[in-house]
Parts: sequence; structure tokens; C-alpha cells
Amino acid sequence: MRCNCDYTKSVRKGSFFAHGCLSMKDQMKIMSCFVSDVTVSATARLLNISRPTVTQYYDNLRGEIYDYLQENPISFTEGDEFEVDECLLKHVWFSKNRRHKIQWIGGILERESGKVLLYRIDDRSAASLIPPILEHVPPGVWVYSDELTSYHRLYNHPYVHFTVNHSKLEYARIENFCDREVNVHINTLEGVNREIRRRFSNKSCRKIERIDLTLSEIMYRRSGVDLYYPFKY
Repeated sequence: MRCNCDYTKSVRKGSFFAHGCLSMKDQMKIMSCFVSDVTVSATARLLNISRPTVTQYYDNLRGEIYDYLQENPISFTEGDEFEVDECLLKHVWFSKNRRHKIQWIGGILERESGKVLLYRIDDRSAASLIPPILEHVPPGVWVYSDELTSYHRLYNHPYVHFTVNHSKLEYARIENFCDREVNVHINTLEGVNREIRRRFSNKSCRKIERIDLTLSEIMYRRSGVDLYYPFKY
């Protein structure tokens, strides 16, 4: 039966699209490119939209993901094997201090689910690296790291800790432990670190605010949640 009422409701009103200056069609196209992990440059060429406009829109989408993760932080509940590692970003612009610095990024990856937690840290000292692991990794599980001295502190905590010695060109090995075959490596998390460095291969985008947004995007893409979910209202 056809409705004869004159009532209409805007799709934009009260939604993510409310403040967008582009048409709904263009906004949906940009969102689809973002979800499909198409680069800003490729999206701008494909849709014939200026690169700065696409960049701003991508950052707005990352902002929605950042807000979602603030309310629904990454938690590890499914596995008993974890990889921990860190990576370095140079020439990071800190607006508050108005200067360039280096920035270390710490990471924890749950092998079973593929979830990853990324966070900024001051340095590679045990004081910076160990507390996030103790906070987010449940006791009694197996933790894999490289031979960085700071990670040796994990032997003092309730984890089964395995290491690979990169300085001796050891990147993976199979070890038998408690009647179980153990695949000792941190290659999966190192792949995430390569993605982080790739995202910031352009020095001009290395602002601390952009780093927080991009880390949120990488974490969310590996969280197992529908990629469109944060944009549904």
C-alpha cells in the first residue's frame, strides 16, 4: 500500500554526513575507497576530487574510528600467544612544542584473533615497554619478542617468554615446549610496523595528531568489526 503522507527526512541530518560539503554520492564514494584501503592520491584521481579534500575527508573518517576506539578499546580475550615489538618514526612534528622529534610506537598482537594494539611510547626502555604489556596481555600466556634488553623484564612476570635474536639473523624457529610445537617469531607484528612506516613515508604528514588517527585506523582494520560500523547512526 502506498503512503500518501508528505513527511520526508534528510539522510544527512544527525548522521556522519551532516557537515560534509560534498554531495552524498561523492561522500559515499570516498567512504567506499577509504574502507577498501585505496590511497588518498588514487581516490582523488579516481573521483576527480582535489587531494586536500580527500585527505581531510579521510582524516574525518579516521576521527570517527578514533572516537569509536576510545569508547570500545581493543581487548585481548581469544588467544594465548602474543607478539610484542616497537618501531621508530623520525621527523615527527609536535605542534605543541613546535619542533620535530622522534616517536616510538609500541605494539601488541594477539595471534589467534589478529587484533593489534598500537600506542605511542617515550623510548625503548623497560619503563616504557613493559607497563602496557602488563596492562593488556593476560597472565599465563606466551609472549614473543626480539632480544631487546628491556623485554627481559618479562621473565619476572607470569608469562612464558620466547625471543628471537635478530642480531644473529634469527627471525623464526620451531621449538618444542611442554609437548607443544612453538613457532617463535614476531613477523606478523613486524608486518604491521612496516605498514606504519609505509603510511608515513611522506615526511609532510608526520604530525602527532595524524599519527594517532592512523594508528587507530590500523588497529580498527584488524579488530574484526565491520569497517562501516563507526559511520552508522
